Amino acid sequence: MWRAIDRLPARHRQLLVLLAYRPDLSPLEVAAALGIAPGSLSVLRRRCLATLRRRLTSEGFSYP
Repeated sequence: MWRAIDRLPARHRQLLVLLAYRPDLSPLEVAAALGIAPGSLSVLRRRCLATLRRRLTSEGFSYP
């Protein structure tokens, strides 16, 4: 999974690292750390996870 994450755009990688290693951060703190508006966080998260899901699926990984 981390190899697929390494190939994502920088902002997507930063988001996933924050989500994985700093689950204690609030959405406002995550947005501030990324330098984006808090309202943009859910859109970025959705796009990031969709891209990661497509990449993992194309590499033969699946999820329920």
